[in-house]
Amino acid sequence: MFKRAAIAGGAYSLARIAAENWGDRGWAGYGRPSVLGDLVKRLVNGVVLLLGSLAFFLVPVGSKTSAQHVVAIFSTKPAREAAQAFAHAARDLAHEVAANVERAKRAPALPDAKPKPASER
Repeated sequence: MFKRAAIAGGAYSLARIAAENWGDRGWAGYGRPSVLGDLVKRLVNGVVLLLGSLAFFLVPVGSKTSAQHVVAIFSTKPAREAAQAFAHAARDLAHEVAANVERAKRAPALPDAKPKPASER
């Protein structure tokens, strides 16, 4: 894909390698974004996040804001029961993992085996 720099014939500079591979354009447009463009993109993303967050907490959708709707949904009895079921399942899984780890710690160590060279496989 790219021309290789001949180290034996002499050291190539990055500019020369770029010129050989991409012509007069050099590094332009190949994995080196402008710092200002990256900063502007991050600022725009931050502003969009801020406006979305403000809308979520402050703009009413019907009689409540979106945040109040989420709180109302998750405070219902079925939602609480589901949360308790997930918590119970997570505790059971944690106990099972801890038991497996303890069992693995108590198991005898396997003898060290040297890997076979690729030619013997």
